[in-house]
Amino acid sequence: MASSSRKKRARKGGEKKAGTGRNEKKKGTNNEKKLAAEVRDEKELAKERRNEVSRKRYAEDADYREKLLAYQREYKREHRGPPPPLTPEEKDKRNARDRERWATDPDYRAGKLVFHAENARRQELKRRYGLSWEDYQAMLARQGGTCAICKCEFTHTPFVDHCHKTRQVRRLLCRDCNTGLGRFKDDPHRVLAALQYLLEFLGDKAPFGVIVVPKHASPAGGRVDPWESARVKFIASKFRSWWGSVADFSKGRRIPLSIARRLLADYMWAASAIARVDVRRRVAFRDLIAARAAIGDAAPSWTAIFVKAFALVAAEFPELRRVYMSWPWPHFYQYDASTVSILQERQILGDTGILPLRFYQPDAVPLVELDTMIRRAAAAPIEASRFHRKLIALARLPLLLRRLIWTLLWNVPRLRREIGTSAVSSAARWQTDLGTTRSPLPSLLSYGPADANGNVDVRLSFDHRILDGALAGRALTRLDEILNSTILKELHELKGDTAAAMAPSDDDVYVARAGVGRKF
Repeated sequence: MASSSRKKRARKGGEKKAGTGRNEKKKGTNNEKKLAAEVRDEKELAKERRNEVSRKRYAEDADYREKLLAYQREYKREHRGPPPPLTPEEKDKRNARDRERWATDPDYRAGKLVFHAENARRQELKRRYGLSWEDYQAMLARQGGTCAICKCEFTHTPFVDHCHKTRQVRRLLCRDCNTGLGRFKDDPHRVLAALQYLLEFLGDKAPFGVIVVPKHASPAGGRVDPWESARVKFIASKFRSWWGSVADFSKGRRIPLSIARRLLADYMWAASAIARVDVRRRVAFRDLIAARAAIGDAAPSWTAIFVKAFALVAAEFPELRRVYMSWPWPHFYQYDASTVSILQERQILGDTGILPLRFYQPDAVPLVELDTMIRRAAAAPIEASRFHRKLIALARLPLLLRRLIWTLLWNVPRLRREIGTSAVSSAARWQTDLGTTRSPLPSLLSYGPADANGNVDVRLSFDHRILDGALAGRALTRLDEILNSTILKELHELKGDTAAAMAPSDDDVYVARAGVGRKF
């Protein structure tokens, strides 16, 4: 019993000791936190005192203020990049403020004049001698601000002495020394002859003598090269000065091609090798205009009407489904069905361009459904089309690689069908006619606006290597028949009147208002 009671007392004593250790550790942690807070407060106070001293020095010491501002400008230039471009309104405000300051502040005006004079000097050194402003200042410092020949201090702008044959810059000279070298035509023989001449007449008063005697005054044995004459050199220097001013101070700037312009340039490059011929036919659209106007807002677009009508013609004329391929040898390739491409104006990465909308076998699709497909494709974002994403990715490649890929594309049948077998233009929506056109596709159908009598000029531009003008004329005649029969009948069915065709309208104003160019 006694041993068990001793064990209990020992256990209690150990617990008391452990509790005392935890309390001491907690007190030590609290003390450390208080010490850290005091140190932090002291650092903040010291920082505030330094900031106060810096602000006071910035306000009183002009050299310190200029040095700090220069450091901040350099830091911004290296780390923050160029400032954002100004808007036209901000440019107008800045220009008005500068003009007012120019008129009222003489110090600002004098500083601007000095700046422009120095800037003009910089450009002249770079244009005429290929010498940067930093190299010019370093050369002036190496010469100690004196002429390289007579060692006199410069009292005016130093002249850059250079070799007129090699255009190599030599040193900086004063006006008299530079003029003297120019009069001697940079010829050491003439300079030594002049020195000998002066020493001969000075006689005993000459400060030194010479031991080098020139053989002749001119390097050509007495004959002076006409291209080395002062007149020719003067004209050449004036021409170089004029050409440098044209090249360096032209009123314009170079603009790189955007992705949209690259696409169009590649498209026109592919079309440049095609010998195109145009045929035109005036088609009577009076009944079509009246039938379409009777349907109302639900009427299909003229683009859908022409796409389907042209696909029906291509189904009867296999030549309209052929393409010319030049690799590996010249041959034709004929597709079983038409793929019509519609050239649509789109915004491509901030610029306006043209992208094709493709429709496979549109002759088998009803007009209403085809019109819905065209409108949906025209309104869809470019990112939603895998074909358009491929074209944009292709336009980002270098020029030679793009040309190689486009050449491969035009000579592989499966890839060629990705672009289309024929195209239809929708320029009539702007009340215009394309006129002479260029397209890499074998055939391009375009149409103009309707006149007051309901007639429309339809133009077919085709590759003369594939078909001739007579066949193209028969195709346009068949297009006229299909438009005024099959397409007109489908328009009547859309209205619900399948019994008889609508009577032609006698109202010229109504026909012009509901014409082809009125609604896309």
